[in-house]
This record gives sequence, structure tokens and C-alpha cells, in this order.
Amino acid sequence: MIISLVLIVSGFILISNLDLDYLAIPLITGWFVCFINVMIGSLIITKAFKSQGKGFFNTVLLSMVVRMFAIAGLVFILVYFLKFDRIGFPVILFIFYFLFLILEINYLSGNTYIKQNTQNN
Repeated sequence: MIISLVLIVSGFILISNLDLDYLAIPLITGWFVCFINVMIGSLIITKAFKSQGKGFFNTVLLSMVVRMFAIAGLVFILVYFLKFDRIGFPVILFIFYFLFLILEINYLSGNTYIKQNTQNN
């Protein structure tokens, strides 16, 4: 959560310093979409840890694909219908998606390490 707030604040500082004020709404929206995506992904990963074998792998992979298509659909809706910036919004969203994906992978690997240690003991 703290890292997420640091990302949004640094984005606002960068936008204000470069006089790109028209990207403020896409910045907030991109951050919010990626934050919700990671929260849903974390919940699914936590629930998937309770399943055994391939159930975990299939659940996590399927959720990633479904969430990616949902984000792609949302980008289309926001750009085409709500007239968000065609270049700025997808770029901002991609940057946040990549950074939040790193956090999600870190969460996944940390929980995998904890699960392996509890099974060995």
C-alpha cells in the first residue's frame, strides 16, 4: 500500500514538473485500475494457495488472463467512449501495470516461500 502511494505521488510530481496537467485524470485512473487488479489478484492467489497441485497454477494463470482481458476492455471503453488520451492513458496504465505486476510476483513468491517452509516443518 505504501509503495502504491509512493508511485502515485511520484507520478503527480513528474506530471506537474513537466507541465502535463492533462494527464492527471489518466494517472489517477490508471493507478486505480492497476491497484484494484492487484488486490483482486492477491485475493485469488491467497485462495489458490489452499488448493493442491495443478489447481493453484491453473487458478493463478486463468485469473491473470481474465484480468488482462478485463483491463484491455476497460482501456478500449475509456479511450473510445470517454475520450481519454489515446497515448498517455495506455502508457501510464502499462507503467502502473508493470510495476504492480512486480509487486504481485513478489507477493506470490513470498507466500510460496512461506508455504514451503511450513510444509517442511
